[in-house]
Amino acid sequence: MTGLTIQRRQEGHVGVLTLQGDISAELIPQLQAAAQASVQAGAKHLLFNLHQLGFMDSASLGALLYLGQSRAKQSGRLVLCALSPSFKRLIEASGLAGQFTLAPDEQSGLRLLA
Repeated sequence: MTGLTIQRRQEGHVGVLTLQGDISAELIPQLQAAAQASVQAGAKHLLFNLHQLGFMDSASLGALLYLGQSRAKQSGRLVLCALSPSFKRLIEASGLAGQFTLAPDEQSGLRLLA
């Protein structure tokens, strides 16, 4: 695994987090900290761009699910965008497809959260 880089920016009331590299259980605190920083900066919604993500384990998928549930409790949403076919299969195989809002690309994700 190569580690994880998270680029974070605000698009109005949406925190956009682009994940690059690999994410596994030991990097979940880094993911949670980036999401929290977006919320503290004023984001109501979170958009995770997974285009540059190489690997994600099931614990990390669970962390994204938890972040989405946390946003929902605050009347916000979490959208995953630009998933590779393998990540789509992971979400479907885990039985969590109905728990995530998916968008084909970042612009589509931003439109969903507008």
